[in-house]
Amino acid sequence: MLLKQIICASSGRNPEHPEDRRKGIYLEQRLELNYRGLCNVITSVAKDNWVLEIYEKSNSNWESDKN
Repeated sequence: MLLKQIICASSGRNPEHPEDRRKGIYLEQRLELNYRGLCNVITSVAKDNWVLEIYEKSNSNWESDKN
């Protein structure tokens, strides 16, 4: 059973200083969760947005549930 859906964005960030936005620095992709329930897009520029779905753990076998 689906418990929760959380809006997320995939963003390149400096792993040591995530607030650093200078051009040309080393970046790693991060998944940033938005708990406000809003989309992360505030402009017309396309963004990498995701929905994280959290499900209740069941006692059934995941592989057999997919069939």
